[in-house]
Amino acid sequence: MIYINENDDRPLYLQIYDNVRSSILSGAVNKDTPLPPIRVLSENLKVSKNTVEHAYQELLDEGLIRSVVGSGYYVNDISGMRFSFPTEEHIAEAVKQNTDFAQYDFRYSVGDTQHFPWTKWKQYVDDAVLTEASNQFGKYESNKGSLFLREEIRGFLKRARGVECETE
Repeated sequence: MIYINENDDRPLYLQIYDNVRSSILSGAVNKDTPLPPIRVLSENLKVSKNTVEHAYQELLDEGLIRSVVGSGYYVNDISGMRFSFPTEEHIAEAVKQNTDFAQYDFRYSVGDTQHFPWTKWKQYVDDAVLTEASNQFGKYESNKGSLFLREEIRGFLKRARGVECETE
């Protein structure tokens, strides 16, 4: 059973994710067991479908569940997985000690900007922009200008001023 605690500061999707995840890891839910459909679970918990989808996506990303098109979500066989999940106690202890329990930090917006090759990156971006600009805007198909632009101007003049003219 999935519960949501109204007094919990964590986002709702994370509460759903944690409930399902702990059920799977504890063995309370066997492999190939179908999870409740997103619509049904969102109605039962009185949350949006996006909230449930986000929770299920997290579980999919970890490989705990799988999606079967037209059928729903099912629990994966986790017995053969060769990695472990940090428990809430491990996370709390790591936060207290301010230590990392993983070698790499994949959170958003915490990249190592000190060692990023900013100069090369700027050079590559400038080159790409200039190349694209010269490919699109530097060439006219005739000395009269862009045919597309001339057609648009002709159409505007006809609509706005009633002027009949040719694109040439």
